[in-house]
Amino acid sequence: ALLGLDGNYISFDVDDGIYRISEKKIDDNIAQLVDRILPTASDYVKVNAFVSSHLGGFEHGRIGHALCGAIDTLLQDYMNFITQLDDKVGSDEGLSLSALWGDVQSCVRT
Repeated sequence: ALLGLDGNYISFDVDDGIYRISEKKIDDNIAQLVDRILPTASDYVKVNAFVSSHLGGFEHGRIGHALCGAIDTLLQDYMNFITQLDDKVGSDEGLSLSALWGDVQSCVRT
């Protein structure tokens, strides 16, 4: 979900424009932690859609085009960050939800 893709337990609610846990058989503690992370995924989808719709040409002005170009660079950095997290999941070290939450918080602050 952090890259705008639905999963087995998380899906995008088109009406509200946010990600939600779609499976109710998840432990409450895990669901609360995931609910803290999901706004990052929802925000990524919204910002990415905005940049994609405004970056194509100069019909929104040169400043708007430059702004979207800069935001696009930040989105690429975010995608690299998520790729690094994905690598952690597949490593011997692993990645817990609480560690993911800590990493996402540090990414959101910068």
